[in-house]
Amino acid sequence: MNISQNDILRTLDLLDQSVNISRKPPARERENVARTLLESFRKDHSEFSVLCSPHQRRGVTDLSVTLAQCDVTALHSTTIREESVYEVNYADSLYTLFLESLQQHATERRIFDIVLALIQNCKHTIQLITENWKRKRSKLSVEELSWLTAERNTWRLVYCLYQNRLSSHEREMKVGPPRKLSEKEIAEQLFENDPVIREYQLVVDWLEQNAADDNVEDRNKAVMIHYFTDKTVNWENTIHCLQNKEQDIPYSGPEDLVTEIDPDAPFRQKKKLHPLDEKDDSRLEMVMFNRIRSGCLDEAQLLCRQCGCFWRAVLLEGWRLYHDPNYDETPVDEETVTEKKPTEGNYRRDLWKLMTWQTIETKQLRPYMNGVLGAFCGHLKSLLEVSKTWADMLWSHMRVVVDIKVEKEIRAAASRKYEPMPEEYWANMKSVKEIFSELASSEDTSIKLTANEPMCVVQQMLIMDEIALLMEKISGWISSCDPQFLRFLAHLVLFFRMAGVSKRDDIGDLVLVEYIKVLIGWQQPCLVAYYASLLPQDDQITLYSEFLQKIVDPELQLQCLADGEDAGLDICAVTKTTVENIRRRADSELEFGLQHEETSQDTEKVNALNWLVVYPEQRFELLWQANAIIRQFIASGKLEIARKALNKIPGDTIDLLVREYNASETVKLYSYADVNTLLPAQVAETCREYLCISAYLDAEEVFSNWIEHFYNARPKPPAKPGVHANFAEKVAFEQRENIYKAEMERWRTIMLQQTKAVKDKLMNILTFPSGGWMVDSGPLDRWEVEEDAIEEINLRKQQMDCLRQLCIPKVVLLLHTLHHKMGDYRECIQLADLVVDEHYGLYKVYTTEGLQDLLAKICESSLELLHQKKDPWGLPITS
Repeated sequence: MNISQNDILRTLDLLDQSVNISRKPPARERENVARTLLESFRKDHSEFSVLCSPHQRRGVTDLSVTLAQCDVTALHSTTIREESVYEVNYADSLYTLFLESLQQHATERRIFDIVLALIQNCKHTIQLITENWKRKRSKLSVEELSWLTAERNTWRLVYCLYQNRLSSHEREMKVGPPRKLSEKEIAEQLFENDPVIREYQLVVDWLEQNAADDNVEDRNKAVMIHYFTDKTVNWENTIHCLQNKEQDIPYSGPEDLVTEIDPDAPFRQKKKLHPLDEKDDSRLEMVMFNRIRSGCLDEAQLLCRQCGCFWRAVLLEGWRLYHDPNYDETPVDEETVTEKKPTEGNYRRDLWKLMTWQTIETKQLRPYMNGVLGAFCGHLKSLLEVSKTWADMLWSHMRVVVDIKVEKEIRAAASRKYEPMPEEYWANMKSVKEIFSELASSEDTSIKLTANEPMCVVQQMLIMDEIALLMEKISGWISSCDPQFLRFLAHLVLFFRMAGVSKRDDIGDLVLVEYIKVLIGWQQPCLVAYYASLLPQDDQITLYSEFLQKIVDPELQLQCLADGEDAGLDICAVTKTTVENIRRRADSELEFGLQHEETSQDTEKVNALNWLVVYPEQRFELLWQANAIIRQFIASGKLEIARKALNKIPGDTIDLLVREYNASETVKLYSYADVNTLLPAQVAETCREYLCISAYLDAEEVFSNWIEHFYNARPKPPAKPGVHANFAEKVAFEQRENIYKAEMERWRTIMLQQTKAVKDKLMNILTFPSGGWMVDSGPLDRWEVEEDAIEEINLRKQQMDCLRQLCIPKVVLLLHTLHHKMGDYRECIQLADLVVDEHYGLYKVYTTEGLQDLLAKICESSLELLHQKKDPWGLPITS
């Protein structure tokens, strides 16, 4: 048969259509698959034709090339894997789910409701991941599943351990009536009065519950009888061979086949069963052990009965503690007819236990059957032999320890004599610390590695009740652990605090800080706000302000403030810190006179002021921070962005401040005197600085408009006609010239008006009242400030002095330019008088070079006056 690669590709297309695959693998991958299939087909065509009968090919779509079912499955799986490029991380939902659980059960009395909710959250997420894994076979889902299973198990351990520990002090030791107690009653009283043995049993139950949940699929298989036998009889293949030994059957079993069929026959006769029965027994014993490992003894016995192994089910009854309810001294009414009640358990349990131990020691049983029996007679070696994981080994040790403790108590309290157990049995009595030490030093590398995994270490410390040591371990993990593990650690720390067993709160705070840093990346304000509120106040402010610095969306900003208020955060302090942090990203030193383009950092600083606009009680802080930002912009020559920052301040800010500090004032203020009178010193000086900045930026803006109008709005004179122009051209020129003169007059009138307005704005800066522009009206010792604010206040003073040195000479030159351009040369000369006036002291901010530049400009104006036949001061020359 001649098959080409194109035929294979067409086959793959038909296959995609048959299984409804909408997304095809890449072309290169499809070609590689087609090439591999073609080579395999040509190589094994003859063998393939023999093995695949027409009956076997009926289930396969009729393709141009006949493919085996395994090839179809492989191709289908490849395409499905290509589909699952976009994974859904279901574990991320736990961040929100855990928060909801905490908020629903916030009081200390309901801490166990919180733990139950956390367990349920993990279980629900595990179900989602399991469904996704079955559908897509995703590696990511498997890793999430493994991690979440361990977390769920740990929360279960927390629940069972601390319910016992926190309620132990409330328990009263129960002493039974003065009579002989049965084995069952002795054990019950031991568990009731001894918190240590009760906790050991809780750990055993916890390990069994985890195993039961982890082996759900195996549990479902265990109820399928045909998985072990076709009939409900034991050793059906051996029975069949014995019943038909005289007939010629294809395989009648081994030569040393047993001749009797009772349970002890293989050991008594030292012969074998049919290999198929050996295999069924081996499989059955493994499932029995797994059921017992999962705490499902009843299921293991039911399975034995269903498979016809009734003797195995009965064998698992021999360990039960003996109890005769007829000795119970409960008062009975005389009219009540009393009947003898059946006894419970095994009266010769000690003999059963000893014989079981000795049977295991003979090494005649298979390992899993030894493990089944060893679980009930305390034989540790047989359990460890079939323990494959760290949890299995821990379960084996803890179960044996509980068994020894109960046996010791029974033999000490009971009146009758028991069969002595071997010394090796009692030698297995170990402390929890010794058990974990043995697991950590196991010869099995996988178990040793598992024992050192963080989650297993957490479980170990919880069982040992070494919370302080656990916190020390956590301090070494938090810097490099996975975000999901951080989530778990954060909530574990919170549980310790709510339960009143917290140790090393400083480490607990570090865990919460690291967890909040993870949440900051999610931009979920409700999460960050809630967990930040659980920290000391300084950390609350630092972390939430760090979060706010990353929020730029206006709607989300309002949500952040609302969630912060709901969580009880000091929002005013948070927003103040947020703006300060953004503002201080740049250097504290000013870059004087440098013309820079507006940057993204500048825009970020301006937008940061939005955090202080929301609450009216923060208007002073808004002014303080805005002034600091604008000082930076003015010093760098970024007047446009400085204007944007100034516009962030609402127009009623000073009025609101006056209302806040003086409720009787309701009139909007405009004078500096009112501000100084009605406001505290620091608030008044901040308002004064705001007014200084406003005056300067207004002056710069009107001067820029004046320059624009002076040069660009000035009418241009019409071009004169040539020497040989005709009459019509000359008339047209005269009309254009008349229009030009009229426009020039209008322009001059507008310029005179604008010049007066610009002069007033610039003079407001030079003649600013109460000490001058950007000068505080009073000494700083009037301010009531804290120690940590003194440095910032001193920096403000330095920056204001620097701005005076930068801006006042510039304003004087602007005034000179204004008058010089308009021909008011005498006004230019008078600027010298203003600069040297002691009342304003403007000359003090000048450098030598600055004064030389100013004098050079004034000299230019004097020369213009001389050209106008006036003296250098602008007075007419009389002689």
